[in-house]
Amino acid sequence: MIRPSAHKSLAFGVVMLLAARMTVLGMTATDKEEYERRGLSQVEWEMVLDAKMPKKKVDELLKAGISISEYFRYPWLKFGISEQQWINSRKAGLLDSDIAAENKPRGPAEGAVVISAFLLPGYHQCKREQYWKTGIMTGAAVLGATLLAVRSVQERALIPGPLALLVPAMLWSSLDIGLQLNRQRNPDAERFSEGSFSPDAMCVSLRVSSK
Repeated sequence: MIRPSAHKSLAFGVVMLLAARMTVLGMTATDKEEYERRGLSQVEWEMVLDAKMPKKKVDELLKAGISISEYFRYPWLKFGISEQQWINSRKAGLLDSDIAAENKPRGPAEGAVVISAFLLPGYHQCKREQYWKTGIMTGAAVLGATLLAVRSVQERALIPGPLALLVPAMLWSSLDIGLQLNRQRNPDAERFSEGSFSPDAMCVSLRVSSK
């Protein structure tokens, strides 16, 4: 059986340990009131004290809906933006998923892709693993360019006949990539575009007309 004096000694020891911890962290009774008033946990307030974060900054984060633990994960680093840009985005009501979408790495400009697809038929289709298109476009372009060069050298003049193979391959390649980029940018465009063919729409029209 534990004596009452032992209970008192144990309780005193716990209090002293907590007091020592608060002293090391520089925490006071006022600090306790501060973090409780802000709805923070003691652990979060310890993070604030350890970082020597001004109370004004704490209030700014909380007002923006940013938790202290979230802030100290430094999410702006993975988005490649500044801390203040991230805070401003959160103030504007954006979620981290929205910020990630806004700041994802940008590829080359669409115009440049379409032009390069015209000059290199089948190249971008190959990158997208559309191999049957690659084979037709590249084959026609290579054959047309080869015939154009050989015939022109033989005749010592430009022979336009092989352009009938080369030019359509170049046009097809650039138009095809342009359409694919447009669908990626606006996936609903084709579904809601006026006059576009839709099997579902056709079925509906057939059902209506049969009534």
